Amino acid sequence: MAANHIETSAMTLSRVEQNDPALKELTVSNAGGFGTIFYYWPNNSADLARLGDAIGNNMNLRRLDIHNARALADMAANDGSFFEGLKRNTSIYHLYLASCDLSGGMGRDILNGF
Repeated sequence: MAANHIETSAMTLSRVEQNDPALKELTVSNAGGFGTIFYYWPNNSADLARLGDAIGNNMNLRRLDIHNARALADMAANDGSFFEGLKRNTSIYHLYLASCDLSGGMGRDILNGF
């Protein structure tokens, strides 16, 4: 993983945690932002739980794109913190899921939050 990707991810997570009003759209992806300015990819389940908690407390995030959700599923397998954060969020009105099995696993868990 390139150093600037880690730095960008760390900065983005900090913005989500600080409820930055400039952050309206977030892409969770291991391949960059796909046209959005802010993107993040967790390195482990603790990072994913931290992101979920930050999303749960954020009041400015309007759009959440999750790419390669299958890769996130392994991180979230034993910890529901990410999903609990999504359930608490009241500002997201656009959710995009890519590479996600909606019949079970992470896709179902995400949709159950909404």
